[in-house]
Amino acid sequence: MVGKDVLHAVWFVSLGVNASSYQRIRLWSGIVSIGANLGIICGLYLSAPWWSSALAGHVAPIALLVALPFAIALANLPFEILSGHACESAANRTCQPLGGWLKDWVREVSPICFAQAFGLLFFYGFAVVPGGIQLAFAALISLAVIAVGLLRVGSAGREFPDDDDFTRRTIDEMEKLGARNVKIEWVELADERTVNGGLRPFTNTILLSTSVREQLSPREAALLCAREQWLKCNHAGSATATWIAAGWLLLGVGFALAVPAANPVQAAIGGAAVVSIWSFAALFVWPPLNQKWTRRGDDYLARVSSSDEARTLLAKIQNLNQTDVTLPPGKASVFHPIPPLASRIESLP
Repeated sequence: MVGKDVLHAVWFVSLGVNASSYQRIRLWSGIVSIGANLGIICGLYLSAPWWSSALAGHVAPIALLVALPFAIALANLPFEILSGHACESAANRTCQPLGGWLKDWVREVSPICFAQAFGLLFFYGFAVVPGGIQLAFAALISLAVIAVGLLRVGSAGREFPDDDDFTRRTIDEMEKLGARNVKIEWVELADERTVNGGLRPFTNTILLSTSVREQLSPREAALLCAREQWLKCNHAGSATATWIAAGWLLLGVGFALAVPAANPVQAAIGGAAVVSIWSFAALFVWPPLNQKWTRRGDDYLARVSSSDEARTLLAKIQNLNQTDVTLPPGKASVFHPIPPLASRIESLP
């Protein structure tokens, strides 16, 4: 099966793509990437008693733990270029040159690597501090990480000038739909067709990709924004999702702190391995939950517009984002938090 999809990927890059092919390579690239990185971190944990004993003092172990995430990221770079740039270019979804893509990759990967290094040092520090203050140390660091994460989410996006016509018309359309005190900020995407958006946690600020301005009308953008705001106010919005993610992470950290280890270096890598596996397990928990919220949002969309307008808009989004419309039920329920288009349209009132 994997071999067939690898051959399919080669065809994809060389000849062209449809929505099913595009999403298939994206799915398999994600699975291979997750599997490879889980294998690396688990292999390092199991082998750590043999090689980590050669690291004397604290300077060498800390330097190794800081460098490790960056080394893994560089090892993944050829695969990232294939799945992140070559495939997007083959699908005519971006005209960005490789140099520009690499700059964006560095900007995106660097904070992730620093966060991973921080996590490794956290587990290392937990292993070396005296037993009496370990829990206080873990609690303070965990809360600090969550606070920084929320601030980082809150820093995304930029405003266009106050007289920007598209923003003003979108907000006007949202007010007609009953939304009030809405603020829109824009996030740059190299992908010229994919349209994305969402609510910033705990605020009425909506983040939209700049591609929305090219691909959707203000009315269509307003409908999608109103849908997200309604979900936030009535069901599971961005704040709820943020708390669920934070709670899931804290639970995983608790499991990681109990991982057996022969020395602090193995404890650090073992903690990272447990958190990585725990995060992977979320793929089997989050999608079914998010699918319910998606259908509720679709129902609201049909109520504030019409069933025909909602179907047309959902189909347009599917075409722009090239989401797969031929997913087997099992794959759709596990790996895809958004149901396939046909299923979403069938469930509309």
